[in-house]
Amino acid sequence: MSNISIERNPKTSIDSPTTAFGEVSTSHKNPQVQIKFPYSINTEIVQILTNNASSTVTAANGVCTVTCAGAASAFSQIRSKETSRYGSGQGSLFLGSCAFTTGVANSSQVVG
Repeated sequence: MSNISIERNPKTSIDSPTTAFGEVSTSHKNPQVQIKFPYSINTEIVQILTNNASSTVTAANGVCTVTCAGAASAFSQIRSKETSRYGSGQGSLFLGSCAFTTGVANSSQVVG
């Protein structure tokens, strides 16, 4: 005769998908801010910031390319003019993708 143990209330856990507060995510995500580049950069929804003539922000084939000049203190960025609004008891989630070049000393590459 074998020893069989039957638990009446087995415990389970779910690691993902969860919300920012650890609850099981079962709902559809509704974007508050969404940026795409199907034809070009729409400056009505994004802001382009550069401080050097060789720093550029361009778009082609649905991809935005941010290039920074090699000069000291040079920067280049694109950011949404719309912001995500936080309400008490709510979470926020960023979904995005990017590709970085090989890093250079004393420089930063950031997304998000």
